Amino acid sequence: MKTMLAIVAVVAASSVASATTTYYGEDLTPGANVANMTNANAARASFLSQLVGVGTENFEGFTPGGFTPPAQGINFGGAGTATLNSTSTTFIRNSPGAGRFATSGSQYIETQAGAGFNVTFSSAVAAFGFYGTDIGDFGNTLILRFTRTDNTTFDINVGNTLNIDGTGLFFGVIASAGDQFTRVDFLNEPGGVDVFGFDDLTVGSLQQVIPLPSAAGLGFVGLAGLAARRRAR
Repeated sequence: MKTMLAIVAVVAASSVASATTTYYGEDLTPGANVANMTNANAARASFLSQLVGVGTENFEGFTPGGFTPPAQGINFGGAGTATLNSTSTTFIRNSPGAGRFATSGSQYIETQAGAGFNVTFSSAVAAFGFYGTDIGDFGNTLILRFTRTDNTTFDINVGNTLNIDGTGLFFGVIASAGDQFTRVDFLNEPGGVDVFGFDDLTVGSLQQVIPLPSAAGLGFVGLAGLAARRRAR
């Protein structure tokens, strides 16, 4: 099994460069069973370890079937609300099919990346993560386009494996304050559409991201530790 677990910094394309951190794990042959998604589950655990009090939507409370016009609202509590939008019919599925499956419970979103699918948030968020299944079997790479609060955008290439049915992955991003975003578009390169499963959507506001220690704070801790060792002597 190919290991595809990574935690990397991505520099956003902007006049004031700032970094986002991505969390990615992929499993090529999970057999429609999230328990077999070792790499994806590890990436999700790392992503969640940097957040507190966030909400996750697993679509279990939704009515199965397609929704037209294809828009569906989600309430993430402290992180606000969001709307799933698509130019084609999007489905709530309650059973596995064509390599796509739920990663918790029995229900998941089935939609077409590259066909106008996006998630739009009611207020700026700094964290976004999801499980994706059966991505890339049509030979396309999934690209996520994030729209910032000032309407500028930055793209992240998920880097999924191509031309394999039934894969499972987790992708998460935590943005710096300057890169908070209000919308995520699911795109395909080099073009066309790709039907994929989408489940356990997690969203977090900047206030729900665990802050990293500042350089000054780390220096203070280091000096305190040195002083303690000297006292011990």
